[in-house]
Amino acid sequence: GILAQQEEDLVHAREFFEAAFSRKPDDLLTIQALGDVLMRQNQWRQSIDLFRKGMEYFPNEPYIVERLGSLLVACPDKNLRNYNEGKDYLERVVTHKNSPTTILISAGRGLAEAYIGLGDKQKAAMYMNYVINLARSSLAPEKLIKDLERKSKELGL
Repeated sequence: GILAQQEEDLVHAREFFEAAFSRKPDDLLTIQALGDVLMRQNQWRQSIDLFRKGMEYFPNEPYIVERLGSLLVACPDKNLRNYNEGKDYLERVVTHKNSPTTILISAGRGLAEAYIGLGDKQKAAMYMNYVINLARSSLAPEKLIKDLERKSKELGL
């Protein structure tokens, strides 16, 4: 699966990762790899279902919780969005003491989008400012900081 993924052969990568997942659904690396492939294939419902299943084995794994939360608040398929549920997952990530900075930034950005979707512009602005400041203080790449600032303006914050 990894070799197929590296060669951009997402169809075969997905087949290999799905086979591995069906044999061992509690393997974190398989969940991460399969999730990446599914999202790159725009398989939104399957991505959400995979991360929900992953939560059964890893309920506090920041990566899985963040991916599920972010998909629920910003899924390109608007029919699959659930701002309240996504917000709850993303808040768990932000308050989790072992969340890596990159995941914290993604979760905070998702929270800003969730609160916009829920009509709370004040909390959205608070989270967007939080992630921009976190990105700056952690010396994140300038491109990421610019993307966050652009997203803030796009959300009207």
